[in-house]
Order: sequence, then structure tokens, then C-alpha cells
Amino acid sequence: MKKICCIALISGILFAENVWENIVKAFDSEDIAVKVVEVQKLNKGLSIAIVEQKNGTQLPIFITNDGKNIMGIGEPLILSSETYQDRVREFYKKTLEHNQKNTDIKILNNTPKESWIALQGRGKKGSIYFVLDANCVYCKQEMENIEQILQNYQSIFIVFVGFLKQDSMYRAAKIYNEIIKIKDQDKKIIFLKKAFGSSFTGSDKVDLSFVKNHTRIIGQTGIRGVPYIIKKD
Repeated sequence: MKKICCIALISGILFAENVWENIVKAFDSEDIAVKVVEVQKLNKGLSIAIVEQKNGTQLPIFITNDGKNIMGIGEPLILSSETYQDRVREFYKKTLEHNQKNTDIKILNNTPKESWIALQGRGKKGSIYFVLDANCVYCKQEMENIEQILQNYQSIFIVFVGFLKQDSMYRAAKIYNEIIKIKDQDKKIIFLKKAFGSSFTGSDKVDLSFVKNHTRIIGQTGIRGVPYIIKKD
């Protein structure tokens, strides 16, 4: 019995090493460098794994147990086994949470300080950061609720990007050019709300380099849309 147990243990170790190695080889063949974070066996033929790319983004994948056939998991699936489904959802949730934290860190660390428009809140603690596009209706809703946000947080920071339209770049450039002239915070808020209106248009003669720079930086962080909100205690 002891010999059987030892053989089973050794087989399990070899299985794990081969799967991890084969996953890396499979991605290498497509010129994608990854490291394997976690592998769990679902059944005799199928496992689920998390791999991480060089930029820190994690991906949940299905793999055959020889590690040679790989399929990405875009959304949680409906599986016949509740146990399998729970594991898939667990892995998917892990990657989403990891990727959001990774994106948050990149945005906060890499966005130039001068790109953030700062507002002083009336809360006793906490900071909140907004990535907004002046052509985004959901971003507009966030600005319409800014008074309540000011009540809840000590510091509010806003950066305007040009994600949705070319006009977004012009609008953002106009916002930055005008906001520096406004010293009173209440007037700043009135101006920022107007920036989402249809009558607010930017000039095609304005220098876009400032906005293009932080739009490019933020776009490379893994952000998937706007408004993007980061909360810090």
C-alpha cells in the first residue's frame, strides 16, 4: 500500500510539472510570455489555470491535462457540475480582482500628477479617483453626483481622457486650459459639469499633446472603459 501511495504521489508531481511546463510552451509558440499562477484539475481530461502576462494581466484558461490544448475563459460558463462551475467562477473572480488592482496601481503610479484635477471634499478621510471622458453619458452622471461624493471623501481627483471620440481630446484639452484659470472650487465644479454639455466644444487649433500623453498612459494600463473609479481609504 505504501508503494502505491508513493507512486501516486510521484505521478501527481510529474503531472503538475508537465502541465505547467506545457502551458508555458504553448504560449511561447505564439510569442506570448506568461507565467503559470495556479492550476486545478477538474476531471481526468480537463483542468483550469490562471496565467499571468508580462504586463501583470492575468487570464483564466481551460487546458487539457497534458497542457497542450488551451482555451480562454471570457465569461463564467454554465456547466453540468456545480463543483466545476464554482471553480470556474472562483478562478474568473480571482483574475478580475487581480487585474483591477493591477490597473488601479498602474493608473495611480503612471498618470502624471499634473493631469489630475483636485477637489477638496468634506469627508474626514478617503480619496476617490475618476477617469472620465467628456463624451461619456455615464461620466456625466458621476459629475452630476459630485456634491454627494464631496460629502463622502476627503480628496477627489479627476483626469479627462480622449477615449470615445476625437472630439473628446479637444474637449479635454479645453477643460485643462480653462480649469487652471478658475480658483474657486464651486466655480470649478460648475465649469466641469458644463464640460459635458452639447454646447461645450473644443478648438481643433489647441495643442493636444498634454491630453494625448496621459490618455496613452492610461490606455495602456488595462482599463476597459469609462468612467473608471478608484477608491482609497
